[in-house]
This record gives sequence, structure tokens and C-alpha cells, in this order.
Amino acid sequence: MHRSVVALGALLLIIGVGPVVTAQSPPASPNPSPGSQRVAVPEAGVVLAFPDDWLVRVPLVRHAVVLPPGLEGTTEAYVWDVVEAYAPDDRSCQLLRYGDHPLALRDHADWIMSALEESPDSAVETASSTVSLPAGDAIRLDMTGPEGTFTTGYLIESADTRYQLRCFGSERPEDDWRSVADTMEFIPIEASGLSLLDASTLDERVDLVRDFRTVVSVVDPAAPGFPDASLMTADCEFALRIEAADGSAKEWLACTLSDDPVEPPEQQGTRPATAITTAGGPCVWQSDYWSVRTGRQVVASAFEVTVTPTGQVFGWSTYPAEPVDCRVE
Repeated sequence: MHRSVVALGALLLIIGVGPVVTAQSPPASPNPSPGSQRVAVPEAGVVLAFPDDWLVRVPLVRHAVVLPPGLEGTTEAYVWDVVEAYAPDDRSCQLLRYGDHPLALRDHADWIMSALEESPDSAVETASSTVSLPAGDAIRLDMTGPEGTFTTGYLIESADTRYQLRCFGSERPEDDWRSVADTMEFIPIEASGLSLLDASTLDERVDLVRDFRTVVSVVDPAAPGFPDASLMTADCEFALRIEAADGSAKEWLACTLSDDPVEPPEQQGTRPATAITTAGGPCVWQSDYWSVRTGRQVVASAFEVTVTPTGQVFGWSTYPAEPVDCRVE
């Protein structure tokens, strides 16, 4: 939680809801195609590529899946956010990996489309079709949403694993995001992969707090006029703290921008048109984890925060074993 003029807050990669799952940034392929960045996520058994000017994150956040009436309460299904990628404009893509799912692939696609059509933000138009990708047969899902937004998804099954690629934007590209979908390859899932991690793997040095509010910057601090019109509130799903054996710690934060006002009013900002990433050193950021857990103000030694055009906030902050000294000489 940022308590200075430059209010920033944070998470970069990271965590699970239900079982807590952590991951590192994916290594780039040693031989990516010109103009592209290849992302391998062995925990999820998949490789794919994005244009090299896109911002890519690997959250590995687990969610429960909403099931059709009749199945709710009788079985459980889960999905992991595997990759999130953001273009310099308003386009973005998300790759999901499902755990066991009670519906067959076509029934799953039909359920997704019917849920979209019945949502409060009801889609203007939906359509689905069977397509062939290098990774295998898939079902393509198209939605034209309110205010002219477009979504194209590809629901793909490999052996007993199901993936969904979803891409968004205000204009549908000529290739319907096939340039991303065609790069997908399946690789063996590492033994320490998502399906094997559960709450029993956590130790006493790992803890998280949920459901709180923070304030983040939505403007590059180098922008003219900063800090006016630079801040927004954010509703946070969690802050995760992992303590090392030497007493140092790292925290991750996952939030969504809120329209609730900030104080003072002249610092009220709006969602950025492109992803904003800001980093800083000691005495700028304070721990959300400790603020929620005990009310303590614990200062970070370093932090980085990313705010996306869709309102997602990801960041991290670090804390040495000995408290940071922020006294002004």
C-alpha cells in the first residue's frame, strides 16, 4: 500500500486461489521467430508466442469454474490463468488451463456461449465453429459485445487437458488472433506442475490476506502534471507473503481498479490507455499484507507495479530481514 504522493501498489507473477501456486517468469525461447517472444510454461504444459512489443505475465492463479445448473454442488472444476498478454493498444489475450471438467468439449463450448448470452452485460452476437489448429482440433468462440468490443476464443483439448485462448479488443484483427493460436504447442507438464500442488505443500513462511482496498498510480510518474489525475482505488483479491529462511520476504498483490473516488479529488485518475509499469526503491511502498494483517506500516526495499488498460493490477514488493531505515538526515 502506497502512502506517499506516488501511490503505487503491486504484483507481477503469481498465485493460486484454493491451492496457492507460485511461478517465475517464463524463459524466452533461445530461437524465437523474428518479431515475437516465445513463452514456455512447463507447469501448465504449454508453449505459445506473442508479438515482441506485448507485455506478458504468467499469473498461474486458480479459480473455481461456474458450472451449468444441475451440476452445481455435485462436482467441482477449476481453471488456471496461465498467461496474460497485453498489446501497446487495447488488445489483449489470456490463456486458461482447465483441470478436470465434467462437460465434453462441445458441451463446454455451448455452455460458455449460453452463459455469455445470458450475462447482465449480454453479448450482442455470439457464434462458434470447429477449426483445426497446429495443436489440434478446437472450437472457436466469437462474441461481439456491448460498445463494439470483440472477443475471440479457442477451446482446445490435448489428451486429458483442456485449454482456452481468449483475445479481446475494440477491433477484430483480420486473422482473428490465429497468429497467436497457431503458435500453441503442448509440452510435458513438470512433475511439480499445477495438478500436484495443493495447500499441503505450503509451509509456515507462506501466508496471504484477502479482500481489501489499496490505491495505485495509473500514470507514469514522468508524465507532465504528475501527480494530478494519477491515482485510482483498487479492490484486491489477495496479498501473498513468502518469507525466506534469512527473514527477508517478498509480497505479491492482485487487484482490480475501482471507480470509488480517491482523496484528494484532484488526484483522481482514469484507466490507462496502455499498460503502465513503474518500479521504485526503498521508502516508497508499504506492505499491504502487514497493513491488513496487523495494521503495521512496513516499508519495502523495492517494488514494481503494472496496471493494464482492462483494470488489472499486478505487482511485487521486497522486504529485507532488517527494517528499511527511512529517516531523513
